[in-house]
Amino acid sequence: MASKSTVYCPKCTNTLALTEADLRAAQGYVRCGRCRNVFNARTAMIAGEERRASGGPVRQTRALPRPEEPGNAGEAPKTTTRPLTAGIPWSTKPRGSAASIGSVIADRYELLSRLGGGGMGEVYKALDRLTQSQQDPDPYVAIKILKPELQQNRIAVMALQREAARARRLTHSNILRIHQFEKDTSSGLYFIVMELLEGRALHSIMEAHPSGQRWAQISGFLRQICAGLQYAHEHGKLIHSDITPGNLFITTRGEAKILDFGIAAPLPEVSVGKHVTIVNPRRLRVLTRAYASLEMFQGRRAHATDDVYSLACVTYEWLSGTAPYVRADPPHPPVSAPEAAQLCLEPAPVPGLTRSQNHALRKALALRRSERTQTVSEFWQSMAVTRPAWQDWPIWQDWSLMQGWPILRVAQVWPARQLAAAAALSLLLASLVLLVVLWLLS
Repeated sequence: MASKSTVYCPKCTNTLALTEADLRAAQGYVRCGRCRNVFNARTAMIAGEERRASGGPVRQTRALPRPEEPGNAGEAPKTTTRPLTAGIPWSTKPRGSAASIGSVIADRYELLSRLGGGGMGEVYKALDRLTQSQQDPDPYVAIKILKPELQQNRIAVMALQREAARARRLTHSNILRIHQFEKDTSSGLYFIVMELLEGRALHSIMEAHPSGQRWAQISGFLRQICAGLQYAHEHGKLIHSDITPGNLFITTRGEAKILDFGIAAPLPEVSVGKHVTIVNPRRLRVLTRAYASLEMFQGRRAHATDDVYSLACVTYEWLSGTAPYVRADPPHPPVSAPEAAQLCLEPAPVPGLTRSQNHALRKALALRRSERTQTVSEFWQSMAVTRPAWQDWPIWQDWSLMQGWPILRVAQVWPARQLAAAAALSLLLASLVLLVVLWLLS
């Protein structure tokens, strides 16, 4: 079994477990699932070792294996020296120029402001001059431009194109709309055109509520997220594979949006032919550790339960402010699914949820696929079921307290309205019997 090396993201210090084969397949580049930063794993690995040894910045060269290039497959990896600050794959050199505010790309989109970045590209607010010339009342779009150092990276470009292609197949109000994938011929920049969203990413909302939010505050958004994911599973035949707070967005109009299908995996029963996913999170092990299912770490085939597990982790953290699986020792850091299985951890009940909702959340957080909630719609239905508070009292939950009390067993199973109707009918029948008895005695 190939040994794995631990790589720390230079931006957020998230850990990634990678093998040498993974690094060669990605040409040395990986994407952090937490902050979506793309970085050179080899450089980060060696720089981390040097910093730990010397406590200062690295300004040396180091022999690095050269990734396999087309035409020399099967040959032994060669080694050479390069500066640690190079930061690009060996087989390519950056030729695209960086985008700047005020520039116009593809003779159509004027970049107005930077909205964010950190993944494979930078996102800008742009003015679509073509729609503006047609008197469109809303001529603004969002432009995601691939980073200059990745413009000539074949895998990165294909991942961006796959993201656009997949998103175009998913026409749903709760999935970010992507209009097209383009290339600016003058600068060589690859980019995709998306709808412009106004609001906040879920991770920033969570940071503003460190103790979590109430069920009544998040239930409407969660329903929309579940609807979008279920649509992707049923109609797009895609598993998102990276449901995290950074990939969920809440707009100012109260809409929840699912972002970034860039590393989505096709369902196993779908024949994708030549459009097989190139950037596969299971193959490259580029996973967000706190949200990835056990099967994703094991490299198993994609399944809807992978997204169910990730969404349940997000829901738990959204409600409680903490991850479902954490270490017992302070400061209680979150652990991955394999670590949770090894330590036999169980998620604690979430305050404010009913007993049935906590049970539904625990089932969706099951570490093994066979024990987990199977679909996103099933997860939402089980979480949305509300019952009177008195049905969560211990006497209604503990069957040992109900031996010999058939009426209590009926009350446990029946909804409140049916129970009230049954009680009224019983009272009516008792009244009729009493009237008959009194008539016979008179």
